[in-house]
Amino acid sequence: MAGRRSLEKRRRDKEAGMTYADVESARQDRRARREEALRKKEENEKARSGSKKRRERSARRRLVLGLVFLAVAGLLVVSVYNLVKLTVEENRVEAELAVLQAEKEALEEELEQADRPEYIEQQAREQLDMIYPGEVLYIIKEKERQAEEAEEEGAEEAP
Repeated sequence: MAGRRSLEKRRRDKEAGMTYADVESARQDRRARREEALRKKEENEKARSGSKKRRERSARRRLVLGLVFLAVAGLLVVSVYNLVKLTVEENRVEAELAVLQAEKEALEEELEQADRPEYIEQQAREQLDMIYPGEVLYIIKEKERQAEEAEEEGAEEAP
């Protein structure tokens, strides 16, 4: 079949008025086109190898950007953790402050009362068991025992 085509092509060329020189120039044109195509193919392969380098650079760039992103995300997580930790600490300290302020107010009130004669008398009678001349002090054992037990319980709870 290949031989038949070339025969048919030669016949067409003769009928079209093509000469041997025309056939030779056509062959040279085909060779030039093949060489040009081969040269372009080689250039494309070189360009592809350049694009491999670009792909490698792009992959490195993506890796570096990924690592930077992970570092920033890690810093963000640590910052949020520290923020939450500090918020919890702040709430605890504020609660402790409120308790201490209430205790301070109670102590200031007691200090104000300490200068009053009625308070001094009350404390002398309750804590020191003092009495006025002519008064009789009655000590009830049950009450003493309850007071001692209450003091012991208070002492146990304090530490």
